[in-house]
Amino acid sequence: MSDLATLANVKAYLSTGERAMNSRDDELLVRLIGSSSDFIESWLARSIALGNFQEMRDGPGGERPYRMQLAEYPIVSVQSLAIRGWSWGWGAPQVIPQVDFFSNGPGYFIEGDNSVILLGYRFPRGVANVLIQYTAGYASIPADIQEACIKMVALQYKERTRLGIKTVNIGGVESVTYDTSMFSVRDMSDVEMLLWQYRRPATIKRAIRIPPPPTAIQLEDTSTVVELESGAPILTEPG
Repeated sequence: MSDLATLANVKAYLSTGERAMNSRDDELLVRLIGSSSDFIESWLARSIALGNFQEMRDGPGGERPYRMQLAEYPIVSVQSLAIRGWSWGWGAPQVIPQVDFFSNGPGYFIEGDNSVILLGYRFPRGVANVLIQYTAGYASIPADIQEACIKMVALQYKERTRLGIKTVNIGGVESVTYDTSMFSVRDMSDVEMLLWQYRRPATIKRAIRIPPPPTAIQLEDTSTVVELESGAPILTEPG
């Protein structure tokens, strides 16, 4: 999982007046950013930052066998889509090519930001008979998610000095009550409202994050050029 807020933005939010926060609590804040980011993505049941994912899904069949909504979104690209179904037996899966939206197929295209649509194929009903590898997520974290993460970190940072305190009586006259709820059963907090629109439907299970493909290695050209008397160059192997 990725951090959904930066240390600099959290410290700017916590700073009061013209004086910026010192670096004394940086380690604590970094830890809170990490734990808050993990909590947010777990609560949303999806990843936010751009990444590579793999899903092994059950083919839906039925009345809409041509559409499949993926767990992670927005979808940036699909690396591979393979279906194991009735038309090809249970041997090697059929690899489906990607086509343009205006194409007649056969193949698949991405609809909106979260679905794959088949042309000339279908997702036959079956158990773990569809395998999809794709890239999805946001190249930069949306501002409202950053704001929600910053507020969560700030609240946790402040609450560490007043754990369990609900009401404080000062001189028997003045009382102070702290609001410590970020996710309320009855009323949605501002943090929850910021995040709710990004929450994944519970009917789709999480995708597996996979590492990015290795970067191509640039090999150094070790050949040498020898000039002939005629001026025409030839390549020779070293040694």
